[in-house]
Amino acid sequence: MPKQTIRENISKALTLLFLVVIIAIGLNYKNPENTGLEKVVVKKIIDGDTIEIENGQQIRYIGIDTPEYGEYYFEQAKLENEKMLSSKDVYIEKDILEKDKFDRILAYVWVDKNILINNQLLEMGMAFPLFIPPNKKYQELFIKSFEKAQASDIGVWKQNKNWKLLNYREYNNI
Repeated sequence: MPKQTIRENISKALTLLFLVVIIAIGLNYKNPENTGLEKVVVKKIIDGDTIEIENGQQIRYIGIDTPEYGEYYFEQAKLENEKMLSSKDVYIEKDILEKDKFDRILAYVWVDKNILINNQLLEMGMAFPLFIPPNKKYQELFIKSFEKAQASDIGVWKQNKNWKLLNYREYNNI
């Protein structure tokens, strides 16, 4: 075989190998913003800030608190949580402390890898911030969303300005 043909074949082979490597890298690329997400299947909505997944484990949303059973706006918060999660791909993102004293998984809950449900509930006026160290990854975002909802009189703030009279800044040491 002439030297020119051998060089052309080697060049074609290297080009092909290069393309295969580039395609393989592209297929394994993950958005750095969404690394550490774990897909879960929601079995049941417990309330506005807790769900049960397929394996029976409960997941408690990090950084927020919604009304408890019997409290003002409990049903609305639970319903909004259910609406946002139904028929969607749901993912959880853990932080430093992975479980609470009730053995629930502590997590930020995402829909379709790009909607942070914890924050959505704050924006809708369905929750207030609750930061339990060391899990404070989205603290600034949550505070802004909460204050905006409260100032806009939406959700629970529309009817009851005094809900959870607790000063969340003192309670959360911020």
